[in-house]
Order: sequence, then structure tokens, then C-alpha cells
Amino acid sequence: MTGPLGRGALIACVVSVAAISVVASGARPQRQTSARSAAPSQGCFAHYADSLNLQGRVDGRAVHVNVADGHPAVAPNNVFGVALYPEEWMRATDGTGATNLDGRTSDDYCTLTLEESGPDGDRSAVWHLRFTSESSLEGTRTAGDQSAAVVLNVAPPTACDGRGTWRTFRDPGWPITFDYPASWRLRTIVSDETSVVLECPSAATMTFGGAAVTLELGSGREEVEAWDGRRGTRIDRFVDFGKDGWRVGPFEHSCLDEEVVAFSCEVPRKSVRRGVTMLQASVGEHRLYRPAGGYLGQGGGIDQYLLLIGDLWVTIDSANGDSVSDRLIRSITPR
Repeated sequence: MTGPLGRGALIACVVSVAAISVVASGARPQRQTSARSAAPSQGCFAHYADSLNLQGRVDGRAVHVNVADGHPAVAPNNVFGVALYPEEWMRATDGTGATNLDGRTSDDYCTLTLEESGPDGDRSAVWHLRFTSESSLEGTRTAGDQSAAVVLNVAPPTACDGRGTWRTFRDPGWPITFDYPASWRLRTIVSDETSVVLECPSAATMTFGGAAVTLELGSGREEVEAWDGRRGTRIDRFVDFGKDGWRVGPFEHSCLDEEVVAFSCEVPRKSVRRGVTMLQASVGEHRLYRPAGGYLGQGGGIDQYLLLIGDLWVTIDSANGDSVSDRLIRSITPR
């Protein structure tokens, strides 16, 4: 956000936040600036650059809030963001713990009204907040006939650069171990394959699509045939054509369909690390979503890795150039 949301002198102002049930979930999508961003820098949010980031408590529960303008809130005075309840979010295994925020400011930027929504769309609470100093807000959160005290303070966004303590992932069902930031959430999803999703606990990052690394464990290969009659086996986006080697593209059919192979099929980089064969390629762009649902747009590129460990394989998806992913990859050790 360039314009009214900027850091500096604040006058006392009132903030109303309509909230729903609490539910949760890189690269930022290209932002479309709202008409409000071009307005004169004045009012309560006159010196808050980029976005307003807050931390505090709601009835004793920790909460992180981030509010910004621009896409998808491109209409005049509209804003959007995330409410993250970190203690609940870190314990959750189903993606819950954060919600979407959508609303608008008054013309003087002193009043902010937001609806907080989860996947079910229910609206169940209203927040009334007032700046009590340049960097503090107090008020209440009312759900039905129950009100709770709210205290928030302006705070720097939580960093997603992996600084600090790391821990090692070990699971008897996985053929590898790897390191990851101890402050990040690790959750396991079991379906046809088993996936591990690593997510940074940053409301500011979630506002623009999040910063996640996804690992998927599987076995076996699918037999495929390309348009030119070549036969091979496929694992996710990677295709092994035997003596012709491996190919990879942004889609599963990228190296099989004559209409797309010329511009989207490439030879992946290949290496062997600690006895594990590793293939790597850039395979298109991330599709970025809000934590409680809603498409934001395309982000940066995806780095995908394929690890071959006997009859098993592991794929890893991450943002191009992500320092956390780079360190995670270097730490991988076969069991």
C-alpha cells in the first residue's frame, strides 16, 4: 500500500471490525492500487506504508492482524487482509486458525469496518477498536451477546526468512529427514499420497497468498505415451523417456502434447545428494489464494524437485529463490 496506510503520527480513531468464525491457511501477486492509495497522505493511517500490521490479544487469545489495500480491494476506500490466531493456527491440522478480512475505511481513514470470513461464510462477531496512542488500539469484540476485550499494538510483520531455531522432521513412514524452521507450522495431509505442508505464521504474508513449502510422498509411476509415439513413465510433472532421459513442464501433459511441448517441456537439472537422485526445474507460477479461500492471482515461479529413493519418490514445491526451501533441500538425508 503506498499512500494513506503509512507509519507516523496518528490521531485518535475508531476501528470497527465485523468478524466471522476463525479459519486459516511467497510471492505476492501483482497489485492493483486502489483509488484511496492516490489520495493525499492524511488522517489516522497517514504514515502507514504498504500495510497496517497489528499484534495483540482478544479476550486473552493472541491475534495478529494485517490490513492492506490494492487488489482484490480495488474500489475507493476498500481494504482486505487477514486475522491470524497463532496459538490455534499452530495446533491445527486442517488449515484452520486464520480468516479473511474485507471492508472499507471512512474518507478520513479513521474508521475501519471489516468482515472476517472463513470457508463457511458465516459472520458472527463485530470488533470496535480505538487508537489510544500512535501505536495502540483497544476495544471490544462482540459475538452474539458476548463481548471480549481487545488490545492491539502496531508491530513489525513476522519474518518468513527462516532465521532462528530449526528442527528436524523424522517420521517412520518417510524415507528422508529434513530440517525446517521451528516457528513454522508443519501439518500432514493423508490422501492417495501423504503430504507435509510447511507454512510461515505471518499475517502480512498470508494477506498476499502465504509462504508455503509442500512435500508429497508417493510410490509407483504412471505409464504414458507422447504425441510422437515415445513411451515413458510419469511422476507428477516429470516424465522419464528412458534412453531419452527425463523431461518436465508446468502441467502433467506438457511433455506429451505436441501443441504445448515446444514451449513448456524442458530437461530438468539432475544431481545426486547423499545417495538420493534429485531432479529440479522451474515449472510455472504459483497460484495464490487467501487463507480462508479466494483467488488472489499469479505469484512468482515454482521450483519443483523430484527425489527418487528406491521405489518411493518425494516431490517438493516451493517459491523460486526461497532461502528456507534452499536450506531445507540441502538438509535432506535418506533414512
